[in-house]
Amino acid sequence: MAFLNLAFPHGSALTLRRNAAIASAAVAQSSNGSVYLGAKFLSQAAQNMLFIALLVSAGTQGSASVGLSSFFVAMLVPSVLLGPFAGGLVDRLGPSRAFTLGATMRAAAIVPGFLLLGDANLVWVVAVIYSAASQVFTPAEFALVHHVQGRLPGRTYSAITITQYAGQAAGILVLAPLLYFFGGQAAVLVAAIAGFSGVAVAGLEMIRRRVDADRPTAAPGVTVAFRTVARFLLMDGRAFYAVVALTLCGIISRVLVVSLPAYIRDEIHLGSGGALFILVPGVLGIAAGLVWASRRLTLDRAPAAMRTASLLLLAGLFTLVFVDHGVTLAAQNTMPEPVRHAEAWLNTTATVVIPASFAGGLGMILALMSARLVLTELAPAGAQGRVHAVQLAITESFLIIPVLVVGVATAMAGTRITLAVVGILAVLTLLATELRRMPAPVPASEPLEPAPRTVQGESSPA
Repeated sequence: MAFLNLAFPHGSALTLRRNAAIASAAVAQSSNGSVYLGAKFLSQAAQNMLFIALLVSAGTQGSASVGLSSFFVAMLVPSVLLGPFAGGLVDRLGPSRAFTLGATMRAAAIVPGFLLLGDANLVWVVAVIYSAASQVFTPAEFALVHHVQGRLPGRTYSAITITQYAGQAAGILVLAPLLYFFGGQAAVLVAAIAGFSGVAVAGLEMIRRRVDADRPTAAPGVTVAFRTVARFLLMDGRAFYAVVALTLCGIISRVLVVSLPAYIRDEIHLGSGGALFILVPGVLGIAAGLVWASRRLTLDRAPAAMRTASLLLLAGLFTLVFVDHGVTLAAQNTMPEPVRHAEAWLNTTATVVIPASFAGGLGMILALMSARLVLTELAPAGAQGRVHAVQLAITESFLIIPVLVVGVATAMAGTRITLAVVGILAVLTLLATELRRMPAPVPASEPLEPAPRTVQGESSPA
């Protein structure tokens, strides 16, 4: 080091050492992110293979409607009942250990499927066991992001989202069909167990690397911790809006999944290929959101991004509701020349639906990433697991009723009215959130600071 001081005078050696430390941290951060992304891909592929097995069992046997309904409810109830307590376990163990435990529990939860999936009326049992295991895994997975990301959180969240979609596509479109073809349901379950076993191995590697070594070593008491989380979610306007945005995105996405087939067939009459006019622009909107987030999304920009994204999502939803009922007429009378040519080639309905779907996809993905970034980065130190678990419990408690009634509402009132009611309720909710008067900042007597940051470089898992 004396040689460095001679070669680099006036403090340059100290600067060099600091830069070396930052570079070393950047390399480690990138490596940790790669392990995390690999585990994310495996977990999504394994989970969606399991879901295919559950849905096939529930939907292709005698009591299909009972089996499917029980499956969806069974996936939601454990989050409401067990989520906050599992979040406390995550905070006590630490994200990496809880992540490993949760992956192991998920793998074990699949085993009863070998015996129970022959009866559609018992699918809910496997779903409940798996969902209960997920209450440990999911908050730990969210909490780990804080410890593996670099100084570009937007790029991190874009990479995580892309990996998530890739894993889902691999599980649903590639692995599950191939395994069903060659080995049947048992092969799908074995592959899902193997996938979560791989996730557990990745968790052990993150434990070995001590990726969450900067977390508080002493977890607060249960009462103090939950009081801190409640005050954070209620009194921090950014966190409160994030919970609202995540809940609305969850409700709207599930309503759209159920109602879009009937909407395309019965309302806008675009024919068998009509889904492309909604799905393709929606996917392009998601892609645009990922590109923007990877370059521009930061904690400072996240609150404004949440609000803008929520408005985009609702604008897209209401355009779908009122297409052919005012929007189309306005488009016919105000179209600029390029749009008029497109309208002549397609039709006015399709021309209106395309930008609406793009706006909806863009708004959905930006709202999800911005809200998750806010909760992850602002969560009180030592309570990150509880924050994510409580948010999931709140969101999924509001999802139970829509999941149960949206099918009936669509059949009785039509998809347009169903979507309109959901949109109006969403607008009222956002309006109430904006008008809600936030209390003064929390006093320093009960710490509510964000989790401490490690030394990070300019890298990210991307």
